[in-house]
Amino acid sequence: MKAEQLIGKKVVRTRHTTYAGGTICRSFMDYPIKILIATDSHIIYQYVEESRWHNDTKTKHILPYEYCDNNWINYDCLMFMAEKPRSGATIYYDEETNVA
Repeated sequence: MKAEQLIGKKVVRTRHTTYAGGTICRSFMDYPIKILIATDSHIIYQYVEESRWHNDTKTKHILPYEYCDNNWINYDCLMFMAEKPRSGATIYYDEETNVA
């Protein structure tokens, strides 16, 4: 989903980011962040949990345009889908309501 659709939610990236020089960044794929503001060119966020990489959950941070893409997913919905029992049925995720 686009970051603009996930404002106010905990999110993680579903894919790495590639910068203009070809450098690949896999940040935000394993620890959730909360999106506060999102536009076509910037994302303002806060860390949700403390980890060994960051210990400040109150400071606001900014991401550049490389992250303003369609590679974000709602963290709570992802965890909900992971906790559902596997019965062989396909779980469909509704992007409009953020419900599995």
